[in-house]
Amino acid sequence: MLQILIGGLSGIFSGIGMGGGTILIFLLTTFAGLEQHIAQATNLIYFIPTAISAIIVNYKNKNGGNSIYCYSICTDDELQQLLKE
Repeated sequence: MLQILIGGLSGIFSGIGMGGGTILIFLLTTFAGLEQHIAQATNLIYFIPTAISAIIVNYKNKNGGNSIYCYSICTDDELQQLLKE
């Protein structure tokens, strides 16, 4: 039950724009008793699908140009190649 509450609070803060990942790591280490590196890994698992869904929604709503989506998806090497052109 505690993990559901922590996830809900993190989602609310993330929706407000206050850095839900920071809140999630804090709550998981302080109240759930997880080690920091496990809390950070949990945050990454939480962040990746959220970021992918945000890219898809923004692309469908035509928020931003195509270059923004390419920068979001490309690896660092691909990004450097695009910036050189």
